[in-house]
Amino acid sequence: MSIRDDAKIGITRKGDDFDETRLFDPLGFLAELSSHIPNVWEQTTRYYGIYAARTRRSHAAKTLNKTTPLLPDEPIEETPPASKYWALGCSIWVVLFGD
Repeated sequence: MSIRDDAKIGITRKGDDFDETRLFDPLGFLAELSSHIPNVWEQTTRYYGIYAARTRRSHAAKTLNKTTPLLPDEPIEETPPASKYWALGCSIWVVLFGD
C-alpha cells in the first residue's frame, strides 16, 4: 500500500508473473475496506468446503462409526428436552428488540 503525491492510495497485488496496482481515492478506499466488516450480530464464514466445521464433524462421525460401533448393551444417551424458558426468552427478545 502506498500513498501517492496526487492523494491517491495504491494497492499492489503481486502474483507469480504479474503485478496489479489499483488506485483509490481516500473515500473509495475506505468504502472498499469497510465492505469487509460484518454488520452487528452478523457472523463471517471463515472456512468453506472440507475445512468447514460441519464437513469435518460429519467426516469424524463417519470415521468413528466405522471403527467403533455401538454395542447393543450400551445405553444410548438421549438429549434433554428444550427448556420452556428458552422459548419465552426468545419471544421476549423479539418483542423488545425486533428481528
